[in-house]
Amino acid sequence: MPLISHDIQVSIVIPSYNYGHLIKDTLDNLLLQDYCHWEAIIVDDGSSDNTKGIVNEFCEKDSRFIYVYKENGGLASARNLGILLARGTYVQFLDADDYLSQNKINAQVAYMNANPTCSISYTDAKYFAHDNPASLFNNLDLNFANWMPKSSGHGSSLIGGFIQENLFPVNSALVRLSFIKENRIEFKTAMKYLEDWDFWIRCCLSNALFQYISDVDAYAMIRVHSASMSKNRFQMVHYELDLMESLESEIYSRNINKPELFKLIKKKREKVFRRVLRIRGYTNLGVIKEIIAKLGFFGLMRVYIKELNYIRKKQQFSIEE
Repeated sequence: MPLISHDIQVSIVIPSYNYGHLIKDTLDNLLLQDYCHWEAIIVDDGSSDNTKGIVNEFCEKDSRFIYVYKENGGLASARNLGILLARGTYVQFLDADDYLSQNKINAQVAYMNANPTCSISYTDAKYFAHDNPASLFNNLDLNFANWMPKSSGHGSSLIGGFIQENLFPVNSALVRLSFIKENRIEFKTAMKYLEDWDFWIRCCLSNALFQYISDVDAYAMIRVHSASMSKNRFQMVHYELDLMESLESEIYSRNINKPELFKLIKKKREKVFRRVLRIRGYTNLGVIKEIIAKLGFFGLMRVYIKELNYIRKKQQFSIEE
């Protein structure tokens, strides 16, 4: 007989596109959770593989698993449909090839139940190579250097940090569903990458209260597909520029009168353009024209001066070594 939970507190939203070869392990992982009052909404985003058959096997055994099919529309649209169908108090986003530690949901629910003003809690994230999930690391480069700032507070105090970088991966978060709905926040379907970063920024602009959960047994586990990492990182610098464009438009549309935010966006653009120059070449005419269009001629000069100082310091360090 299928297992039934009448007290759904957490809706786990799992978008999947042709991940039938991995999703079984992800769903098996959910069955190991200490916390049991969840539903898993698997949104099949137009898969042409065996995703439906694999997920339906779980649905037949446990009614907490829910299979939903939609025409392919991308990750953002799949997550939005999951949010729309969610019945829990909280939403846990989970990619179809990733895992959660056994105590993750339990620790976050306990904290957020005790602290009803908390909009979003988040935990550490661990990374593992695609073919070796037993070995966990602290970042995408699969080493032990920590990158997460682990900041807590209202969005008004964290927005500067979020402009500079995404403070945590999407699987780390547990989000209060009422906050999302009251503020009409969803993932932007026009964004094919960094849509989660954009989502958190708009939560910030709605003054969400974020809380980092310090618990060594609570963390997300993220699969690293090493073969595609370099390609993705090459693309990401351009998507970061698109994100800053989107953020600027969002601030204008909300009539937020905070000149310091536009200054931070400008600084972020300068940093991103410096990375673009390193990748594309310092004499690339197309990049130079793009910098002038976004930052002006003096902005171009600032980018080059900062980059020249970076190169000089790097060369000096290499000589000293």
